[in-house]
Amino acid sequence: ETHSDLVINPSANSMGQNNDESAYCIRHESKEKGSLMVYDLSGVYGEWTDEYIRGFYLGDDRNTLTIRDELKLKNESDIVWNMITASEITVSSDGKTAVLSQNGKMLNVTAQCSEENWQFEIAEDLAPTGGWADVTLNDGFGGNKTYTVDRQKEFASGYRKLLLKTKA
Repeated sequence: ETHSDLVINPSANSMGQNNDESAYCIRHESKEKGSLMVYDLSGVYGEWTDEYIRGFYLGDDRNTLTIRDELKLKNESDIVWNMITASEITVSSDGKTAVLSQNGKMLNVTAQCSEENWQFEIAEDLAPTGGWADVTLNDGFGGNKTYTVDRQKEFASGYRKLLLKTKA
């Protein structure tokens, strides 16, 4: 139930993240041809990990984006990465690459994983629980804002979910 975040051991009773915790930027650099941001998400995922570092690298003259997750899991876990998109999605026969197509443009999505047993999938059921949900987000200025989201409507408007699943 995320967008470009990891969910660890998702279930009906757990979002796989601790929303009462925060992530902290621990490194950032910006130059003409690229930039880098690194976050410590250990608190957000502390129930499942001893450490979780996530980095974003904008490279190749700012034409490519690399997202790197480094985790030290406390136990064997199911890990899911989600991408919500309005694009058409085609997953390769081996499940290791995906192509997103929209308005005549294409985006190649690739992944590298230290585990061998992983693959991209297209989610069949996009409405995770349905109904209304109150989502509280940190506004970045020391306060929180709560938004009410109609989850059925959000996922019923032509969006698809690309998943990367593994057991680590």
